[in-house]
Amino acid sequence: MQENYIIYNYSTGTVFMRGSGPEGVSYIQTPPQGFDVLKLASGIDPVLAETDITYLAPAMWDKVKLLRDKIIDGGFTIPSVGSIDSNSTARTNISGATLAAFMAKASNQPFSVTWTLADNTCKELDADSMIDLGLATIAFVNQCHEKARAVREEIAQAETAEQLLSINLYDGWTAVQ
Repeated sequence: MQENYIIYNYSTGTVFMRGSGPEGVSYIQTPPQGFDVLKLASGIDPVLAETDITYLAPAMWDKVKLLRDKIIDGGFTIPSVGSIDSNSTARTNISGATLAAFMAKASNQPFSVTWTLADNTCKELDADSMIDLGLATIAFVNQCHEKARAVREEIAQAETAEQLLSINLYDGWTAVQ
């Protein structure tokens, strides 16, 4: 299956180049810094997409969702604990341990868990620390979704392809980490 994509300069809102190739080719492109790749919906001509926001907006939103998920899975830091893995498996483990900590605390039982941090060091967490880690994880994921929703709103408000392509999809994500 053939896919089409455009590489755009998100600071100037201009298309740098158009391309196509077999499925997956857009993901292996390595554009220069300040440029990005937008994979277009199946069958969309890149020349048409470059001026028609009907085709660009969904491609940009898809890119934002990929970026959001990559950041969510990329880990974050809690000053009191350290660097935390936050991929899907880690978030499931955090949820389970947080629930166990909450149950132990509610029934006045002792709780302690040795948590492996992102750098493979270990830290002993009591019930309160584990609950704090669980709440911090939820807050981190929520902040990532809030940022994605804000970018989605920018995409929805764009009236021209130039406005759409000038949205910097990368600004502001580091603030949530």
